[in-house]
Amino acid sequence: MKKISLIIGSILILIAASGIVMLFFNKPDSTESTGARDRYVALGDSVAAGVGLKGDSDSSACGRTDESYPKKVANEMGYDLVDIACTAATLQNGINGVQDVNGLSVGPQIEQLLKETQPRLISFTIGANDAGWVDVIGTCYVGNCNTPEEKYKVGQNLQQMALNLSNTLNQIGAYYMDTPPTVVVTGYHQVFPKEVTGTCRDLTGIDADEISWGRQMQEDINARIKTVVGE
Repeated sequence: MKKISLIIGSILILIAASGIVMLFFNKPDSTESTGARDRYVALGDSVAAGVGLKGDSDSSACGRTDESYPKKVANEMGYDLVDIACTAATLQNGINGVQDVNGLSVGPQIEQLLKETQPRLISFTIGANDAGWVDVIGTCYVGNCNTPEEKYKVGQNLQQMALNLSNTLNQIGAYYMDTPPTVVVTGYHQVFPKEVTGTCRDLTGIDADEISWGRQMQEDINARIKTVVGE
């Protein structure tokens, strides 16, 4: 389906008092050394941008932080990072289209990517906002989020997300047909616990059924992403 080398991987984020530690999976295969540092372009949403993590944020509207996983990976692998991930991005508004964020208009990430010098590595973390993740969490807090209507809406959103992701990856593959980079498409870490405990105060108002559905939704997002990458 695509000539670019696609990898699906999970980001393992261990949150501790000292910050986060991220374990990235495998390094792309070696290529001829040009004597210059390889370029790495990171695209995606708030998870890729590192929103909410400790460390300084950049001056953009996107909220990228020094503790984001692209910066950790670039430092570890010795790559020059071009970080264009942006909080609240979706495939339609952010990756492939203009995104309005924090009162500013940000150009499509895909256009920014294709203007860059040939990258060795491209990473994507995208899809949760397309599925309506934030809306679901809000509905769980204030009402009942595991209704048939909510499940249908999420299912429709996931179908569209998968189609948009597939089209985006095909576009990248066609553009870099002669010199394909490695493209890493990540999943999302699980944020819902298996059960509510006495110490999980932030989940007050979300019952056991909603937690179970939230976990399933998270798994469904990752499964859809993995299916697209494996096509």
